[in-house]
Amino acid sequence: MSSEGVGGLIMTSPDPPTSLTEELSLRTKATLGFTWRGPLFSGGPDILDYKVSMADSEGNYQVVAENVASYEYMAENLTTGNTY
Repeated sequence: MSSEGVGGLIMTSPDPPTSLTEELSLRTKATLGFTWRGPLFSGGPDILDYKVSMADSEGNYQVVAENVASYEYMAENLTTGNTY
């Protein structure tokens, strides 16, 4: 009888990214640029990419970008006067 198990990997959800900052130099009438740092706790393996969501004025979230492999995102084609 073998004492070797089949193994397993216990993973948990990562903490949210930290230091979310608007890059004011990238702000125009139709764009907003953001940067952030990785979470303090990754939940297990290294984080490879991020999913970026944006809320409308009513608090409804919509994914606007997936597979963002850097710590920055530029929201484009925004409408002046809308709340995001």
